[in-house]
Amino acid sequence: MSANKEQFVESIRHVHKSLRKKYRAGNDFDRIWKEHSEDDEALNVYAKSMLDLATMVWDEDCDGKHRIKWCLDICREYFREGGLKKILDKDRRRKGHYLDGCDDFHCGPNPFDKHTGTAHEMDPGSSFIVDKKLDLLDVGSCYDPFRKYNEFLTVAVDLKPACKTVYQCDFLKAGVETIADGKTLALIPGDKIQLVTIPAEYFNVVVFSLLLTYIPSPFVRWQMCGKAHRVLKTDGLLLIITPDSSHQNKNAARMKRWKLAIERIGFQRVKYSKDKHLHFMAFRKVPGDFLWDYKQAEYWKNEDLRELHIPQDFHESSDEESEVCWENDDQRRDFVNECLSEMPGFDPS
Repeated sequence: MSANKEQFVESIRHVHKSLRKKYRAGNDFDRIWKEHSEDDEALNVYAKSMLDLATMVWDEDCDGKHRIKWCLDICREYFREGGLKKILDKDRRRKGHYLDGCDDFHCGPNPFDKHTGTAHEMDPGSSFIVDKKLDLLDVGSCYDPFRKYNEFLTVAVDLKPACKTVYQCDFLKAGVETIADGKTLALIPGDKIQLVTIPAEYFNVVVFSLLLTYIPSPFVRWQMCGKAHRVLKTDGLLLIITPDSSHQNKNAARMKRWKLAIERIGFQRVKYSKDKHLHFMAFRKVPGDFLWDYKQAEYWKNEDLRELHIPQDFHESSDEESEVCWENDDQRRDFVNECLSEMPGFDPS
C-alpha cells in the first residue's frame, strides 16, 4: 500500500477512533454527533479520503467491486430468480403447521417490534419482481456505485456527499413520512438536495456498506437498522456489509448476537457469508403475520439485544501510536496491518 493510500485510511480511521473515544468519555451521543455533523472541515477531509480510498484502493486493488457485486447478485437472486418465492413458499408451509396446532411458533407481529409491518396474505407471487426496477437506498454512499446498474432506481445519501449524485442527508436525524400510493421520489442528481425526510415503506433495498462501524454507539447502530425497517417495503432487503479481518470463528458469537438483535426489529436473515475482510448479511423485512419461533422470542427478552457491538467497542489502541518510531520496514508494515483491522481492502500478505 502506498503512502498516499495509507494516509487515506489513517484519515478515516482517525475519525472513527475519535468518535468512539468521545462517546466512551461521556456517552452523550446526540451532542457528539451534532458536533461531528457540524464540523465541515473534518467532514470534507473524511469524504475526500473515502472517495479516494473507494476509487483508488477498493475498486482497483481489493474488494470494492466485490462488495457491490455481492449486493447486485443478492438482489438478482432474491427478486428476479426465485429466491423470495422459495422463502414465501416456506412461510406458507410454516403457516400450515401453525394452523394445524403447532406450538413451536408465535404468529406476528413481533411483540418486541416498535415498527409494525403491514400484514398480508403469503402469496408466493406478491413480491416477486421480474422486470420492475428496484428502489434502492444507499446510506453512507461515497460515490453512488449502484447508479450505473439498470436494475436499480438509486437514492444515494451521505452526511457529506463526495460527488454530485449523492444527496446530503443525516440518516440518523431524518424523519420518516408516509407518501401517497403510487407517488415516486422526484429527485434530480446534481440539485444538491438536502433530504430531511425519507418515505416510509418505499424502498425494495437498503444498503449499509461499511456504515455501522462509523457510528460510535452500539444502540444507535441498532436504531439505524430500525429506521431501515421503516423505509423498506414488506419483503424488502436490508444489506449490511461490515469489516472484520479476523478468521471466521473469532467473532462468530458476536455475529450471532447481531442476527438476533436485528431480527428483533422485524427482520429475517436470509443470507450470510464471511470473506477475508468482511461480513455480508442480507435481512428480509418480514410481514406482520410472520411466524416467529418461540425459542427466538425467549432470546428477545434480553434487553442487551438492542445493541450491535464491534470489537473496537471493547478495546482501542492507545493515542501514543502516532508517536511510535519504527526501526525497520517490517515493524512499520506490521503496525499498519494492525491499524487496518477495522478497514477492509488491505491485504497484509
